Amino acid sequence: IVRQFKNFSRKTTQPFSQVAIHGVVNNATAIVNHHASAHGVELKLKLLAKDVTVYADPYQLEQVLVNLLTNAIDAMLTTPKPCIAISFKLDHNITILIKDSGPGIKPHYLNQVFEPFFTTKKHAGLGLGLSISRRIIASFQGELNIANHHKGGAVASISLPITPLINEPLQQKD
Repeated sequence: IVRQFKNFSRKTTQPFSQVAIHGVVNNATAIVNHHASAHGVELKLKLLAKDVTVYADPYQLEQVLVNLLTNAIDAMLTTPKPCIAISFKLDHNITILIKDSGPGIKPHYLNQVFEPFFTTKKHAGLGLGLSISRRIIASFQGELNIANHHKGGAVASISLPITPLINEPLQQKD
């Protein structure tokens, strides 16, 4: 608990670097794959034809993805044939979409999901994961949003600016 509080209040001092999206997403899915399999959750990953890069801390971005995927798995524990589809939308930004086939989020909770200490989990979780995740994505000049999909389930979207390929790291802005 103390470690989570410290992580919540601390800003990273790591310089950002160019991060290939496919690698980070593949790493995150590999980390949650055992948890997904244990709960019968199918992970469907549809990669882009061509990988893109963003300025980020690759470990923090991976942790955000692991958090979102784990939340999706946990939300579908009673869902028949649970599935998480990971896809991408490409324009001037890269948007990573994580859609689950669960019950979705109760509409009156949607405005609260990013508040520190808010949780719908009865026996686990401090309610810091989404709040920390949103702050991390904002530090990358991006946005993290969560909504209900019109066909059911919840969708988490991470939108980040695409960067041209260069060799030197970009320092984080305060």
